[in-house]
Amino acid sequence: MLRPSGDTVFARSHAYPGEPIPASALDSAIGRIVSESGRDRRARALARERAPVVYPPAGVTLGLDGTTWVTLRRTDRGTPVHVLGDTGDLIGTLLLPARSRIQQASMTHVWVTEYDPLDLASVVRYRVIRHPGTGSGGE
Repeated sequence: MLRPSGDTVFARSHAYPGEPIPASALDSAIGRIVSESGRDRRARALARERAPVVYPPAGVTLGLDGTTWVTLRRTDRGTPVHVLGDTGDLIGTLLLPARSRIQQASMTHVWVTEYDPLDLASVVRYRVIRHPGTGSGGE
């Protein structure tokens, strides 16, 4: 993460539990970008070679208090989120309702837009409850 001045705030590596991209989805995406003509076979091969093997995170939200909220790909159970502290360390995880998107967050509240089955949006504020032993300030 960088400050507005360009200085590095933190640089961390985390294990990413990405979902593998199925070959059919990859073929479909490459097909939209590169045509099937003979001269484009090399481009298709290069695109396949450089394509990621797992889906990337679905979103990143910078919290009001220096936290970073990494939203992962939605599952049948909901939308997993990894919360990083101001030093980049993993300080928590949570599961939001499946049809929701974080709009703003801090270690005390998370504001999300939730969509009902008719795609009507509601803005919902959740209070964050820290459990003992879950990072700085939570003990």
